[in-house]
Amino acid sequence: MSLDKISIVNAIQLTSIAALVPLSDKYPELKELLAGSKSTDPAADWDYFMTAAGSGLVLTSPETHSGERNSIRKRLVEIDKSLLDAVDDFTKFINKFEGKDELVSSNAGLWVLWNVKQAEPTYSETKVLGPMIGNFLTKAISDWRAANSYK
Repeated sequence: MSLDKISIVNAIQLTSIAALVPLSDKYPELKELLAGSKSTDPAADWDYFMTAAGSGLVLTSPETHSGERNSIRKRLVEIDKSLLDAVDDFTKFINKFEGKDELVSSNAGLWVLWNVKQAEPTYSETKVLGPMIGNFLTKAISDWRAANSYK
């Protein structure tokens, strides 16, 4: 499926769903986190929180114009009304680090980890998986923008 035929929310969602198994195979820490999650369905939580975090990154980006923000919010509601609340929670989490040296993308990954695990991630999980997840989301957004000539 071509990334230029779908919304950015769907692009984030689909790439996140497709990546779970390969990333779990590549990163044993992710496989262990999913297996040890307090969630009854950590894979579904992965999809949900990755979609929320990726959408939150786009919504908070200065590159995103107001019309696009409205379209994103509308699409999130169409997928699951509670996604807007998750994006709001994500934004509050990211804003806690504003003005600090920490990367927004790594903190996005940390937020996903915390929510999928439903507990505080370990130091190792945070160090390895936080940046990996954040970079993954950033790349998915960048790829979509490139496919849609969005600059």
